[in-house]
Amino acid sequence: MNFMDNGTPSRLIVQTPKMYAPFGAKKWEAKEPGKAPKWDLVLNFKGSSAMMTQFTELIRQIDEANITFAFENQETFFNEKGKSRDIIADRYSNIFNNKDTKYDPKLNTKLDVRQGTYQGQVYVRCTTRTQGYSHLSTSLASVTYRP
Repeated sequence: MNFMDNGTPSRLIVQTPKMYAPFGAKKWEAKEPGKAPKWDLVLNFKGSSAMMTQFTELIRQIDEANITFAFENQETFFNEKGKSRDIIADRYSNIFNNKDTKYDPKLNTKLDVRQGTYQGQVYVRCTTRTQGYSHLSTSLASVTYRP
């Protein structure tokens, strides 16, 4: 997510709690020949840990701030004025997506893939067995997508 920090373009970096990606990464072919494909990843909000609860609230607050900002700046953004906040909210695509309540809420993300390499960090939790004992470790995984 990009934002302005006192007039300087900046990127917001967020560490999520443990989340599940039930469908894996999805590749979208470029619409223009010669352009790189785009990638996205759907993550599920599963569980009720303190970290998940805080992260869920953060994402909901970002949604509310986006709606408020769009409402307050609708003439600049949409060349219209007089729309109610409810109309702006209805047309907004929430980051926290809970449209179908029979499934866990989800977070739609875009992956920053450059020259075939994902620019973020992914931590993988692994369990290994040595001499009858289980060892749990967390390690940084490098993710590279190859067409």
